[in-house]
Amino acid sequence: MAAEQQANMRRAMLATSASLARLLERMHNLSHRARESPSGIIIRAEDANWTVGDLEPKSPLLAGLQNIKLSPATSRVLQVHVRLLSALASDDEMDPLWVCRVLLALGDDYAHDYPPAVARMAELAGAKLPANPRDLHHGLGLREFTFPGEWRPSTPKKLNSP
Repeated sequence: MAAEQQANMRRAMLATSASLARLLERMHNLSHRARESPSGIIIRAEDANWTVGDLEPKSPLLAGLQNIKLSPATSRVLQVHVRLLSALASDDEMDPLWVCRVLLALGDDYAHDYPPAVARMAELAGAKLPANPRDLHHGLGLREFTFPGEWRPSTPKKLNSP
């Protein structure tokens, strides 16, 4: 991959990570806020059942998760944030499809189209996305733990020669 495309991808990853950090702060603050019911009753924060759709202003990064409860959405945002920052902290070359796959985790697993953040990252990195998102994530979520180097491009396997 061209050095310029890697640099563009790194800048975009850094900007996305900064956006995710600000989003996490907003999610945290909302999760600790009481809710007022339509009848005027105050519901304690623990029982408020906030969703991503309750965030104001809405986050374009989480457009596909509007009906998800805030707690699992926060975990998903943290998983993506950790992976992006871990990859950025390395000097490794990064597989742009890995980066796109990680960003895809912020969206609806059943979407038919790529979210704008994923399409933009692929464009910046010069990566060709599969026909639909399911072909990129194969129905699998992100692993529980981030493994060092998981962002590196895979190397072709060499066949044993006689």
